[in-house]
Amino acid sequence: LIAAAIGLKKLLRRRRFNKMLAQDDDAVARDLYLFFLTRFERFKIPTPGSLTLQEYANNFADTFRKFEQRLDGPAFVDLTNVYARQTYGGQPVTKEELGQFTDYYRKFYKWASGYVGKLKYCRMFFRI
Repeated sequence: LIAAAIGLKKLLRRRRFNKMLAQDDDAVARDLYLFFLTRFERFKIPTPGSLTLQEYANNFADTFRKFEQRLDGPAFVDLTNVYARQTYGGQPVTKEELGQFTDYYRKFYKWASGYVGKLKYCRMFFRI
């Protein structure tokens, strides 16, 4: 029963992701970025609040680096730049930039498990 519930949750995640990908590139980037923000909230990673997106990404770069388990700059900062440029500057998202968003999504749950720990991730699995 537990294995079926886990399989169903993974299937629903894949379905939601494929549904997002069926939209135009700008909408995919926007929806994925907002998805990441809501999930970060569940991991107690601060949200932008009254900060601009650039200030938010720069102020919490160390937190994103820790989440992404990277030594170099966090990829979320790059996604923030693309999202801000597309949303507020009206510049369309390129295929390469869209690839950054989809790659980030594909690694997101693995990083989440590493960030909060495997035991806590198991308890949070159905809520993220």
